[in-house]
Amino acid sequence: AKQRLEKGPEPYSKEESEYERYFITDLLDDLIGSERFDEQVFIMNELTEKLCHFVLVNREEWVGRGKWIPRLLKKADEQLYQDIMKALEQFYTHRDKSLFIQIAERELEKYGGRLFDGHSS
Repeated sequence: AKQRLEKGPEPYSKEESEYERYFITDLLDDLIGSERFDEQVFIMNELTEKLCHFVLVNREEWVGRGKWIPRLLKKADEQLYQDIMKALEQFYTHRDKSLFIQIAERELEKYGGRLFDGHSS
């Protein structure tokens, strides 16, 4: 059990990865298309959690909820953690979603990019 915990979770299967990419793409499109800050806040919250989980699982790192998301992300990738925190601060302080969108697109590209065709949620 100790070895299993130290190894981390298995990465997504191809099907799981595609489903998660599709879901993140859908949320990203919702964020891009939304002009209302109240809607953007809820989309951003869900998108941030999904994106972080996606990145962590694909790197065979454990995931968590709440306070554990930033802790685990920071441990796994300090730079990505800093980038996301800066983007979230920009969003919540200045209502500017552009940096977060760039980061999400960049991370999706590492795993095949946005996914639209042939999938439904």
